[in-house]
Amino acid sequence: ITKVQLLANLGVSRWEWHHCGGAAPALLVSHTLARWTGPFLIRHYDYIDDGTGPKKYYAFMCNAKKLVSGERLAFASLASWLVVWQTYGLGGGWSLVLVATVWLTAVGAGRYSVYLLGGVMGDYLGATICVAEIVVLTVILVGENIAKGSYSSSSSSLGLASALWRFYRHSWRWSEDGLLPPQIVNLVAGSAATQALGRFLIAAATVGLWCRFVGKPD
Repeated sequence: ITKVQLLANLGVSRWEWHHCGGAAPALLVSHTLARWTGPFLIRHYDYIDDGTGPKKYYAFMCNAKKLVSGERLAFASLASWLVVWQTYGLGGGWSLVLVATVWLTAVGAGRYSVYLLGGVMGDYLGATICVAEIVVLTVILVGENIAKGSYSSSSSSLGLASALWRFYRHSWRWSEDGLLPPQIVNLVAGSAATQALGRFLIAAATVGLWCRFVGKPD
């Protein structure tokens, strides 16, 4: 549902060399980058045999790390980047932002797989691809909205960050209104984007604290 909503918000497709836009180009790029996480994870993390599937299949997948050589991963990386470059070009650096975002997603998924499972497995690879697609589509949507000027400094998360920095740059103390001035409180309360960002940061911090202090699952 999230993926469909993101594609709907991206709007009508526009095919133009280095300047594509809309849903279909975003779908192409998100699928390409998301599936790059598969060879990346297989290359850098051990494949786990949980003993419930076909032995021949798991034996092959456990050896897949040897088949996904550094050269093959480099080729997959180059091919994926070329798709992004041909679609969005290098204007504004968004192609590099997309590549960096999916790389961070893959690294985070890999570290979490070691914490949770001791390595990767088929279902985990598929789940990572699904999450990476959502992440890439979200970044593309944000980029297109910024290009269209849909995010103003008074209503976006960037505007909140700017307001916070200006406030604490000149005053590192409590005021009569509390730690946050009313303008920032109203900005947080009135911006759906800021509220979504806040919920994400709270969830990320909660998961991080759980993994740090509670430890691995039984």
